[in-house]
Amino acid sequence: YLTGSYTEHLLKKKRYDVVHVNGLGAASNAYMYACARTNIPFVLTLHGLISFGSEVKVSLFMKNLEREYFKCIKDNSVAYTTVISTGIKNRLAKVTNTPLNHVYVVCNPVLNIEREVASVYSKQECEKIVVCVGNISANKNQKLVVDAFGKMCRDNKDSKFKLFVIGGQYEELEEYAKTNGYENIVFTGALQRDDVYGYYSVADLCVMASLEEGFGLSLVEGYSFGVPCVMPVSIDAFPDLYDEECCISAQ
Repeated sequence: YLTGSYTEHLLKKKRYDVVHVNGLGAASNAYMYACARTNIPFVLTLHGLISFGSEVKVSLFMKNLEREYFKCIKDNSVAYTTVISTGIKNRLAKVTNTPLNHVYVVCNPVLNIEREVASVYSKQECEKIVVCVGNISANKNQKLVVDAFGKMCRDNKDSKFKLFVIGGQYEELEEYAKTNGYENIVFTGALQRDDVYGYYSVADLCVMASLEEGFGLSLVEGYSFGVPCVMPVSIDAFPDLYDEECCISAQ
């Protein structure tokens, strides 16, 4: 209530032409109501769809909030909505059973990469660096990457490949790799963004194996450093990010 009232006060005072609401939530819901009460249009960005399936761990309140917003989209009672990938828009169109001409795809940007990035790893001659970035989870599916890389190195003893798995909650997967005798795999843990960029700067390949993904920021980050990628066709942003010149699609 306080958030909505204060926002309404600011909107009446400033009289903005349009307001951007970043994601759905209790606070953003208050922002939208404040916009409605002051007759100021807003654009809401949906970063993903959370009201489908039990694998998304959010409250029932949040899922119901998203479903209510879907009704507003279908009834054309909101001016504009942006989503971060074509796949999300397609799924939203299926749920609402409308063409969604007023919903636009605006992909996530990568910020602050123009400055010089310090390398965090001294690359050896002929060495090939593979990076896999993201918090370790069943959905991110890093175990598949570790298995494939570990078996490749086991079958090619003279290979000069090294895999860096970058992300938090890695201990269980690290122990799994050790138990299976996988070599040339480094688990860095969670890193600051500049350090992650440091690994991209020496990488030869960026790999993603997510089962589901609303966007795929690590792929865009890799692209920004000129690093080609392996991308699963199942992610929502596949139509937006895939280019045969710099990407291998994975089933």
